Amino acid sequence: GNRFLSRDVQGLYNVSNSPVDPQQLITQEFYLAPLDTRVVFGLDKVMKIKGDLGEVSRDTNGSLMAMSRPQHYEVYSRMNRPSLPQLNSAGRTPIPDRIRRYHLQIPQYSLQIEQLAQSITNGRSSMLHKVVAVEKYLQTNYRYSLTDITQDAKDPISKFLFETKKGHCEYFSTSMVMLLRHLGIPARIVNGFLQGEYNDIGGFYVVRNSDAHSWVEAYFDGTWVPFDPSPRPELVAANSDKFNFDFHKILESINFFWDRYILIFSGQDQVVAITALRDRYQELRSRVSSSRDQDRNVLESILNWWKKNQKTL
Repeated sequence: GNRFLSRDVQGLYNVSNSPVDPQQLITQEFYLAPLDTRVVFGLDKVMKIKGDLGEVSRDTNGSLMAMSRPQHYEVYSRMNRPSLPQLNSAGRTPIPDRIRRYHLQIPQYSLQIEQLAQSITNGRSSMLHKVVAVEKYLQTNYRYSLTDITQDAKDPISKFLFETKKGHCEYFSTSMVMLLRHLGIPARIVNGFLQGEYNDIGGFYVVRNSDAHSWVEAYFDGTWVPFDPSPRPELVAANSDKFNFDFHKILESINFFWDRYILIFSGQDQVVAITALRDRYQELRSRVSSSRDQDRNVLESILNWWKKNQKTL
């Protein structure tokens, strides 16, 4: 069942009581637009949370839920990833009853799905190689699509695997979980968001509804390890030496600046923040000088607006 998190003397919510070196923690700071959700987001494994969230509860799957709708909070996480030798040797210890009970469930046994799973993993002895084989099979033999998806309320996964062979991320993740469970490998679906788009002007990531995604975690001797069976287009790395003018990013930076430094922070926080913001302004202005004439005129007008509003604070 759910349990409420305790708070330490600093007011931080303790998700885990395991001792951890603060230098090993990854800090994420979240600013959320009004959402009809009380879910607290963060990288796995979340250790502590800082913010005015009322009470925070954690369920048996590790999902975190705030009593009030979170708008601004910080999450401190430890990336707990086993080594390759550990993964290769996994699967030799008994699966705990709790994991077996919840994460080996098969709503409707399918001989056809079991046979497919066996054929995909034929000749592979280690659990890791089997999981990777299922992941790659779905990535390479099925097509990602948001349109013209055949609906089948009775058995949508069999319809996806053996007939339509196209669908969105939930079809891929659910199919991988069912294939793994038919092999006796505990697996679960994870719903969340991809990292989003980096705003190089404001120095933050923008995560939109379109970044919502579903992937899979497989159980490796006490550790849940993520896998993503959905095919994804190759990401083209941007040239970091070239400044690409994007008016939309300018507007996002202005909105983020207003929400973070004006609406949320106290007066003293604003003084400190504005000092840091001036440094960002100088950096941005140096980029303007190397931009094309057409871009430079628009950028300079934005920078002048930014400079004017800094003086009025």
